[in-house]
Parts: sequence; C-alpha cells; structure tokens
Amino acid sequence: MNRDNSTTTVVMVPSLTLVDSPVETGTEKKENLVMYQLKVRAGAEAATAEKYKVHVRRFDDGTPQALINLLIKLNEIWTQNTVDEPVDRLAIIRTLFRGEALSLFESALATARDDPDGGEELALTNEHLEEGIQEVKRGVFPHRALEIQKLWMRRKMRKPVDLTFRKMVTAVTRINNYIPYFPDATDADKFQEAEIIELLEWSIPQKWRNQFDLEGYVPSLFNRATLLGRCEAFERQEPNATKPQVHKANSKKSAKHKHTKPSNSTEKFYCTEHGADKKHNTDSCWTLINRAKKAKENSGKKLTPNKFRKELNSVATGRNKLKTIAKYSKILKSEQKKAQKAKTKASSKQKKADSESDPVSSGTDSDLEVHVLETVHKKAVKPKAGKPKTVTFSDINKIEEKNTLKANTIGNADLFIGCTDEDSDDDDDITNVNTNVVTNNNMVAEATAEEILEESLLDAELAKLGVTSTVDNMEE
Repeated sequence: MNRDNSTTTVVMVPSLTLVDSPVETGTEKKENLVMYQLKVRAGAEAATAEKYKVHVRRFDDGTPQALINLLIKLNEIWTQNTVDEPVDRLAIIRTLFRGEALSLFESALATARDDPDGGEELALTNEHLEEGIQEVKRGVFPHRALEIQKLWMRRKMRKPVDLTFRKMVTAVTRINNYIPYFPDATDADKFQEAEIIELLEWSIPQKWRNQFDLEGYVPSLFNRATLLGRCEAFERQEPNATKPQVHKANSKKSAKHKHTKPSNSTEKFYCTEHGADKKHNTDSCWTLINRAKKAKENSGKKLTPNKFRKELNSVATGRNKLKTIAKYSKILKSEQKKAQKAKTKASSKQKKADSESDPVSSGTDSDLEVHVLETVHKKAVKPKAGKPKTVTFSDINKIEEKNTLKANTIGNADLFIGCTDEDSDDDDDITNVNTNVVTNNNMVAEATAEEILEESLLDAELAKLGVTSTVDNMEE
C-alpha cells in the first residue's frame, strides 16, 4: 500500500476576523438600500411616537459579515416596530433578500410548510421563517464555519501590532456576540467569561506573559478588567510598539545617505533621490520627473515685473530688504553695462565685415583703383587639399590678358596723378587720359569676387609649375 508522506499545511480561515471589513459607502445604488422608520421606544402605540430612520442594504450573495449585519437590522425592525405576525415578517424578508439568497429562502420555506401526510400546506409560522433563514446561512457560510471559527480563536488568534489591547478586547467580544448568527448555532455556543479571558491571555505577546510569570499573576484567576489594565500598562511602556512604522522619504537620515548606494543592498532598484527602493529606480522616479517638468515649464514662461518682484521678495525673506535690493540693483547695472558693451562690439564687427565684403564703394576713382589693387594681392587663398586643378594654355592667356589690363590701369592712374597745373596747356591730352582711366576703371570694377578667387587659385597652380604671371612680372 502506497502512503503519502508529504506534509500538508492546514490553513484555518475564519468567517469573522478581528478587524471588521469596512462597509463601502457612496457607491451603493438607491435600489440596493431600503429605508425604514422605526420607533424610538419599542412597542409605543401612540401615533405621535418619536421615530428614527434606518437604511438596510439588500442581500444577494455576499460575505458572512454582510449577512450578519442584515440579520441584526432585521431583528431591530421587528423589535422596535413590534412586528410579530409571520405574514408581516415574510414581507420584510422578501423585500431585503435578492437573487440566490431569496431562492434559498423560498425553497426552504416551501419545504418547511409541506404537510408530512400529504395534505394542504401548513399555516405560516415564525418557525418556518427561521428555517428559511437558516438555509440562507448554510449557503453563505463556509463548511463547518462555527467549529473552524472557535478553533481559530483558541489556537491562531494573536493581537495585531497596530491594534491596541482595548480594541482587541472589543473585537473578541463582538465575534462572540455574532456566534449565534452562525448556521445552526445558539446562545449556548458562545464563549463564557473565563474562556474569553483565556483567549485574550494567549493572544498577547510572549514577553508580556513572561512578565506575568515574574509577578505571579494568573489572568484566569481575575476578571477581564484586571487583565486589561495590566496590558495597557505594557503598551504605555512601549509607546511605539502599537504604531505602524511609516517610512519618511524626507527624513534627515535618508537625506544624508540618499546619494550613497549600499554595497550589500537587498533592494531591486536604486534611486538617487530615495536610495535603495523596491519599486522604482532613478529613471522612473516621479519626484524627479515632476521636478524636471516643473523646471521646464518655469523656464519657458515670460518673466513679468510681478514675478520678478515675488522672486526678489522671496530672496529678501529673513534679511535686510533695503540692502538686498541695493545689491541686486548694483549687479543689474553692472550686467547691463556688460551687455551694452558686448552689443556695441558685435555691431562694430558686423559693420566691418559688411564693409570688407563689399569691395566696390561710393568713393573716388583713385580710391577704387588702390582698393582693387590691394584686393588682388590679399585674395591669395590657400588652395584646398585634393586633386590639383589642370592648367591649360588658354587659362594662362586669360591671366596674362587680365594682368596686362591691370598694368595699363596702374600706368594711366600714375599718369593722371602726375599731371599738374603747369601741364594744363594741352587740354585735349588730359581729356583723353581721363577718358582712358575711367574706361579702364569701369572694366576693373566689373571683375567679380568669383573671378578674383579663380585667378588666385590659378596663380597658385602656376607657382607649383614654375610659371610666374603676376603683376610684378608684368611691370618688369
């Protein structure tokens, strides 16, 4: 016979826990809530009796806690308004039960009213209604719910760290009062007072029980109030024991070491703002992302006088405002002078560049001649590296013709300048010379910058070949 030696862990899940699940509010639809007006004094017959309103949530297929809350409201309605008739109670039950719960109730009610002898249906009684409610409990509560609940309270129930002992006592009392609402349970199934003290004793921390042993205190020999007083004394000695630990990202310790990555860190991520972290790194840190986004938005905004005034007031907070404004004024004036000086310098450079880029100006003819001759010599540009340009005899002839034209221009200019008033007898010769000079100057002015650059490149190539054809050679 094969035996399974594997150990199985039995997990006891109680139907009710120490911390009651919060009831969701604000998300309920109106058709899921039923409002009843109940009398303040139970059984009051006067028509003017004071009343109060109670809202009851309808039950379809919820948790055991939700069903218990509904049954408590149902008993309150029957008690305060003295609803004793089975027909009236049945109407209220059919109003509050919906879906699967209503089907279970109707099925159990019909079975309970069947005549064992096969006759007509029995008259409706409160016991029949109770049988239907018990069937709904069996459908909602888990299997062996009462047994598992009491077993969990005896063996597994422990006081949570963030729950005070006084609240612990209240929670245990609440669960004990809910035990009769379990399927097939009665008041006799509730824990007695001595049993509750025993449950509370074994739910507290071990070091508290060790202190009880040192003092010779046995909780089961005293009442619940004595145990409550001693346990609250322990809590006062450990004020931080009942408070949940909250991580503060802006604490001094984290700020001091937030840029230091631990060597043996067990965290999966690391953030330069928050240090070692389990959820994010530097790239996905929303603090840094929002900070960068805010800085970008502020950089793109226009600086208005009002904003500048606010920034100045924030800087001067806690200081002498007059001295701070005086320092800012001095710095602003200095920066203004520097900016004006830089602007003037840039403007002068631009004007100089514009004047150099335009060789033909509105000056006299003699100034034009000198400027053109200087440009011819200064425009010698170093040829670009690469394949050398092939120089043909036609290119050489073109260069010689241009040099001849320039030489004639220079000679005519010298002739014109050398003429004095004493040689003014021959007016026709002077007129001819002036005409030739103007004609030659116009021809020279028509030479574009591109031709001058081409000529410089050709001169460089001729120099490599040993051929000289410059203005100086032409003059010689």
